[in-house]
Order: sequence, then C-alpha cells, then structure tokens
Amino acid sequence: MSKNSISTHEHKQYFTPEILSNFMVSLIPDDNINTVIDLSMGECALLESAKKRWNNASYLGSDIDEILLRKIHQKSPYIKTFLGDSLGNEINFWEEYYSIISKNGFDLALANPPFDFLNRKLINIEGKNLLFPIEIHFLLKYIEIVREGGYICIILPYGFLSLELYNDLRIKILEKVVIHKIIKIFDNCFKKINTDICLLLLQKKEKKSKNIQTKITVEYLDNNYNLQEYTTIDISQSKRFDLEYYQFLQKFQVLQDSCKYPISMLKEFIVNSKRGRTLANNKDLIVENGTRFLHTTDVKYLYISNKNKKYVKENSQYFERNYVQVENILIGRVGRKCIGKIAIVTEEFKNSVISDCIICLDIKNIDPYYLTIYLATKYGQIQLKGISRGSGSKYITVKDLQNLKVIIPPENIQKKFRKKYIHLIEKKEEVEYEEFFKDIVLKLELELERK
Repeated sequence: MSKNSISTHEHKQYFTPEILSNFMVSLIPDDNINTVIDLSMGECALLESAKKRWNNASYLGSDIDEILLRKIHQKSPYIKTFLGDSLGNEINFWEEYYSIISKNGFDLALANPPFDFLNRKLINIEGKNLLFPIEIHFLLKYIEIVREGGYICIILPYGFLSLELYNDLRIKILEKVVIHKIIKIFDNCFKKINTDICLLLLQKKEKKSKNIQTKITVEYLDNNYNLQEYTTIDISQSKRFDLEYYQFLQKFQVLQDSCKYPISMLKEFIVNSKRGRTLANNKDLIVENGTRFLHTTDVKYLYISNKNKKYVKENSQYFERNYVQVENILIGRVGRKCIGKIAIVTEEFKNSVISDCIICLDIKNIDPYYLTIYLATKYGQIQLKGISRGSGSKYITVKDLQNLKVIIPPENIQKKFRKKYIHLIEKKEEVEYEEFFKDIVLKLELELERK
C-alpha cells in the first residue's frame, strides 16, 4: 500500500469524482452565490467545480491532511484553507471563516464528509443523548453555518434515509431545512467503497418559519448521470426517506388492488420470533460432530443446503435459545446478498442452531409451507427488499418483518402448495431443488393473480 493510500485509508477519505462534483454544483438553484465552504475538502474537487460556475465567489476549505493542503495551495491558491479538526472549537479562530459565520453565514456548503459509523459522538435530540457517526456531525455543522436561505449539497451513506437510529433526527432537521432533493447514487460511483450512497440538497429555512415540509421527492441517479425513477414520499406516513421502501409500497399496492384474496399482516401469524448467535468470537464451539449450525450460506432458494456442514458443541449454553424446530421459517436478516433468503426447517434439520444472520419464525393459523413459498414470490420479495435498511450490509428488523402483508388464499390452496413442497423435498436431489422450487413459486404467483 502506498503512502498516499495509507493516508486515505486512515482518514476515511473517498474523494469525489469530478463528474459527480459538477453534477452537485449544477443542482444549486441560485446563481447568486458569494461564499462557499467544504469542511472536509480532500482534493477540493467540489470547490473547483463550484469555481467554474461562480468565479468571483470566496472559497474556504478545511481538512486534516497536511499533504493534501500543500498540494491545494499550489494547484488552487484561491481557496482559503484551514488545517485541523473542522468540527472542533479551534476552527472558530480561523479569521476568514469566523468573519462569515459571525455575520449571516455561508451561501453554500458542498460536502462529501468522511464516513465512519464506528466513530460516534453524542448528540442531544429531543432530550435524548444519541450516538451519531462523524458524517452526521458534519451535516449538523453545515446546517449551523449556512445562512438562512443558504444551500447544503451533501453526500451521505444511504443508511441515513432508513436506519432506525436516525428516525427522530430525520424529522428534527426538517424544522431547520427544506429538503429539495434526495438522490440515490448508482453503485460503485466511489471505487473504493462498497456502500450505497445518497445526495441531499437542503436549504436552510428562516428562523421565523414554522412550516414543516410534508412531501419529499426521491430520485435515482444512473451511471450516465441521468435522473430517473423519482417518487414523492409523504413524511406523515413513515419516518423513512429511502427510495426502495416507497417503490415497494407502490408496487405492492398495484398487486393488492388486483388480488381477490384477503390480506393480513404477518404479525397476526407469528407465535414467536428469534435471532441466532454469532460464532465470530466463539470459534472454540466449532466441532467435527455435534449440533448442526445453520448460517445464511446454508439457506438457499427455499431450502437448507447440506453441502458445507458446520457443527457446534452439543448442549452449549451459548446457544440455548437458538434451536429451531420443524416447520419454523428461516429468513435472512443481514447481508447484501442475504435479504430475501427464505427456507423452512424440515425434519432433517430439527434441533439445529442458527447464526445471528437469521431470523426464525414460529407460525400459527397459516400453513408454514405456503407462507415460506409466498415469501419467495414477487409479493414477498419486494416487501423483504423494501423493508431492508442500511448502506452497505443491508438488514431487516423483526419489527419491520411483522408488518409484511400476506395474501391468504383458502386452506385447500395452502395445502396444495404444502404438498408440492414436501413432495419435492422427498423425491428430488438437492442439485435439482432450485429449478423445481422456481416452478412452484411461479405457479403460486399465477394462483394469487387469478381474477
């Protein structure tokens, strides 16, 4: 690893591509910009893009990387710079900065702050002391230092729009800003990070304004930098702001409107739910023969695989609450490729224990085989993917899972699909399962779509 890449890794720097910087600048609906700031400017791509549009504005930039600042002094001498922690008190002794914030504040903040979910500090929201990561501290700092009517265009992890951690914060900031745009940015825009990201365009409200925004437009930016797939979200209906969640609501509503069968919430059928436990710090529990340990890698398309068996010590107190029983339903809880994984526990896997990546449901008043297959249909999958939260490793919560909508056909239809499932498991080899399960899922979808 080169010296520069070591510095980049240590400082959590993921520099903004020039084309994205230009796009961000183009979003600002104001030609009269006189003061611009970036408190974590890195290679200063955002400020350089702004300079092309507002040539006569004053530009201020801060960073903790001394090597980068030296380069910027040579390349872009028009940028007034500060070396140090821009979230600390010492920045207030920076004369050029203080002279602006002590008057009205900055016209525009352009930002791609460092992302570090583990570097968290306390913030008080509605009387609660909550730990928020560094990028959220940057967001709140920008809201503080721009003038009334000023703009903030900021890149954040996509999880900001959906994580429960931010539920109150997302609503609270609407007291101070109007969100003009939320844009999900295409995958791999930043080559070094495997994290979904979004772009927010905010405008600071006047202090006397008491109106709270109720609707927000959410869009998707493709890799050709075209905006598409926009939807309007109603904040009064949910505290979530992410595109997929509202797309799933809209898609399922179309399906629901055309369905002749009744629909119930999944929580009406759940007797018990539980998560498993991790082996990450308990490798000593792994043995050659013992109790079967099930991970999401064992959960395939509607079945549990026997190809890569792992065992843990029998009667381990560590797993005493993590055993599964026949007809329990297993659902992938976390992982980019695990959301949507579904299986049912058959006799072969009775009394196995499950990993922390799996949610186990004990079900009543609905056939568990039917429900398992239903969750693999488009009706179940758009919901499971829609309720998932996070930026990198997506996850779902039991609370969200409880609110999934389940189409309830008559008992004879449920039993018909139960028989299909059991027959397949009994008569086919594992290598054939996926092909035949896909056929069963398709048949159920056609059944549910009958007029």
